[in-house]
Amino acid sequence: MSQRSFRFVRWVIAFGSPFLLLQSAFAQSNTGTLRATATIIQPVTISSESTLAFGNIIANSTTGGVVVVSPSGSSTVAGVVRPGANAGVVSAATFRVSGVGGLLYSVSFASSSITLTDGGSNSMIVNGLTTASANEFSLKGGSDTLSVGGTLRVNAGQAAANYSGSVQITVAYN
Repeated sequence: MSQRSFRFVRWVIAFGSPFLLLQSAFAQSNTGTLRATATIIQPVTISSESTLAFGNIIANSTTGGVVVVSPSGSSTVAGVVRPGANAGVVSAATFRVSGVGGLLYSVSFASSSITLTDGGSNSMIVNGLTTASANEFSLKGGSDTLSVGGTLRVNAGQAAANYSGSVQITVAYN
């Protein structure tokens, strides 16, 4: 090795090494792994099991009245008469709600009232739709029975007929 080559090597070792070390420190890289997951769950569903039924009612000819059916199915009347043994079927509406066990769900109605009609020009209003809980329910074991009550507003002199109507009910996971 010549004197000149030896000096160059010495210069590189003395002055170039720190720069080479810095360069390799900045050039270092590491890698990691980003993992992604997704879980598709069963949608919450609802199906009707029974109808909100107010039974047989005799309307007062001069004043209106109300029939209240609670979510438990109990009933009270005011201003109208229920004909004892011929009271007919009185029940809260019940629905089967199914989905992922343990998840919470909420209930909403498309409207706060239902118009019941006789198929002609006569009608009554059901409002005050209520459920057993304020707004949050649990799918214990993957299903739940949801009960809905309401208040029927009977008009004075309401025409004798069979009345029916409906409102959309929606359930959604919270």
